[in-house]
Amino acid sequence: MTYAEFEQRPVENVQRGTVFALIVIPVGIIAWLVLWNFAILGSIVAFGVAWLAVRLYRFGATTIGRPGAIRIAIITGVTLVLSLFAGIANDVANYYVGLLGDGTTALLAALTPDFWSYFWGLFPTIVDDYLPSILIALLFGAFGCFSVLRNVFMGTKATTGMPMSPLFPRSEQTPSEQTRSEPTRREQTGTDQDRRDQNARDEIERDEDRKL
Repeated sequence: MTYAEFEQRPVENVQRGTVFALIVIPVGIIAWLVLWNFAILGSIVAFGVAWLAVRLYRFGATTIGRPGAIRIAIITGVTLVLSLFAGIANDVANYYVGLLGDGTTALLAALTPDFWSYFWGLFPTIVDDYLPSILIALLFGAFGCFSVLRNVFMGTKATTGMPMSPLFPRSEQTPSEQTRSEPTRREQTGTDQDRRDQNARDEIERDEDRKL
């Protein structure tokens, strides 16, 4: 890659791209909860989260380099973990409002401190029940994210290096310097004529030596 090609390549705005990619976290959690309530595995959401994170990051950063690909992978993983946690909390909230029996919705119950006290007290006893679902969701989520993130990482392999400048760069000559350094046509013609005269004299001397 030459310096001209490097200068023409878009510059990655990592901070701006990261801010845009973070939008995928609440979107992914909401989509996960919708599918979780319908007992659908989250592989579709995981693939969609990775796809959307890539698009949002590219929109904010203009291009995706190795730092951007790493941030996309981290944001996708955090979104999946938070989505799984939100799904478990949603189940506990539905069970909690059933115990209350006062018509409170699961969303309103999740906003109260009493619910979270109940949740953290119950969590150690139910986490084993959710472990198979968590592992299956993470497995399918990894498959869903793999193709998208692999394409991002493969696409950044050729764009991570910056061309090195030569140790002793060649200086550019001005037209006047080039004129002074290049021999003129007249000087070249005179040099050729001197060479022909010298060859003729050498030939005459060899003829005289042969006659003697």
